Amino acid sequence: MSGRDQIIGNIRRSLGRDEPLAEQQVAALQSREAAHRQHARPQVGGDLVGQLKKQMARVQMTVTELGSEAELGEAVAEYLREHQLPANISIAPELQHVDWPEALEVHAGAARSEDLSSVTACICAIAETGSIMLSASASSPATLRFMPDNHMVVLCRAQVVSHLEDAWQVMRDQPGGISRAVHINTGPSRTGDVEQVIEIGAHGPRRMHVFLVD
Repeated sequence: MSGRDQIIGNIRRSLGRDEPLAEQQVAALQSREAAHRQHARPQVGGDLVGQLKKQMARVQMTVTELGSEAELGEAVAEYLREHQLPANISIAPELQHVDWPEALEVHAGAARSEDLSSVTACICAIAETGSIMLSASASSPATLRFMPDNHMVVLCRAQVVSHLEDAWQVMRDQPGGISRAVHINTGPSRTGDVEQVIEIGAHGPRRMHVFLVD
């Protein structure tokens, strides 16, 4: 008898079971577990975008709604002007097709130490928490969402899901499956480790802004 068998045997005896559960008992337990997972989810209303915006505001994320992706380039330029930021951005290579204004200096690729602003796409957004799910890849370098002080995210309305479990299903359904690195960002970086004083931008961006594309 292996050590594993001994441990499992001790557990069975403590539960008053001499033999492994029958298949029907196993199926019943699995069914109960699945039902519990389903019912344990917090309720999210039918207006997913409205719930998402409410939760994003709660965690200090800002949102600009756009009619189409054609408006994105000028919207990014306007955001930089509004916050008196330099007219240069680093973008995820997957956004190179966007019609960026000539006035913007655009760098496609991983973030550099001098970058203040970045623009990335995302996998989806979660209405339950106001979070953005992102995957790291050559077309979407992870440094873009952590190094610059200002992280801008392009999100389509069709990418909004209700719960965290739904977001993981979207990730699993990606052509390449689950990425080796998955990040779920909920607002600007913050910490209260030092004397319980909230510090913004401790481990990532100081601002997180979403361009919600219709």
